[in-house]
Amino acid sequence: MKPLAIAACLMLPVPLFAQSQIIPEPVITQCNETATAASLPTCLREGAVAFEMLELARSEAFYGPAADRVIEICGERNDTFGSQWTCFSVAVERASETRALIGLDNIADACVAGISDAQRAERIEEAYLQSRERMFPDVRYFGGESYFPFNGCPAAAEKDESGSPKPADDVADALASALGAQQDDDRYSDKACRVYAEIEGIISTTDAEILRSMTAQMKEIDEDNAEELAAVTGISEDAAVFIYGSGENQLMTAALIMGAFVETHHPALIEEFLADEAEASKKPGAELGAEMAQSIFASMLASARQEYEDNCGPANE
Repeated sequence: MKPLAIAACLMLPVPLFAQSQIIPEPVITQCNETATAASLPTCLREGAVAFEMLELARSEAFYGPAADRVIEICGERNDTFGSQWTCFSVAVERASETRALIGLDNIADACVAGISDAQRAERIEEAYLQSRERMFPDVRYFGGESYFPFNGCPAAAEKDESGSPKPADDVADALASALGAQQDDDRYSDKACRVYAEIEGIISTTDAEILRSMTAQMKEIDEDNAEELAAVTGISEDAAVFIYGSGENQLMTAALIMGAFVETHHPALIEEFLADEAEASKKPGAELGAEMAQSIFASMLASARQEYEDNCGPANE
């Protein structure tokens, strides 16, 4: 997909679960292999919710690359999606507690540091409860499956000249690697914040019909044509150059922030976008898929809006 199409404010990526089946195929396969006849319904229900949440945790709206290693280790220790999610969610809870006690800079385990943000912990717990209620509103008991906990992933020890292990020289490097996009300062640099503010000004003062037309035109712009982008959208050419020069993580962040702006100033456009995606699928259950997507999408946009305000709001001026 062209970077500009990602950045187009109405062309945000639809979450993985804007689809017709409430039980993902990997969950069905796994439960058929691991569950007994008596436990199969529970495996399927908990697996469907867990599968959705693990994908959401990996998204840029929550932990991004910082979640990958933790989920990988939880997967190595646990056989089902349900137990993997429990492993990850408890790890998030413990990590945020640790950060509250000693601060981010004092957490030596890069994986723990990468999932320690308390606000994200609250938001992903809320998303989990919403996912459960949306998929299985009549089922009140979840999380009864036993699991093996996440015990950390400290940086591998280096060896000195004699071959003996020694501590990693730079914990900060390991921490930055685990945090991934969350530690990418350029995403919320002064320039990025100015560009986002400029974009919000345009979105907030532009008629919805014009925004629809603008988005269609943006998809037709040649790559790296900042002058044409500025002409179509009304943003400054300097801002257009910045958008084209963004890396993948920053571009995804920008797309989500733009979506949050659209939701704030033109909420009907977001609803139309999700409805159009459901209609385009032409599959039974598309309405359910749209509802599922909308719930996750709302969480992603709320997270993006909060991060924008935390990093670019008045308190940071």
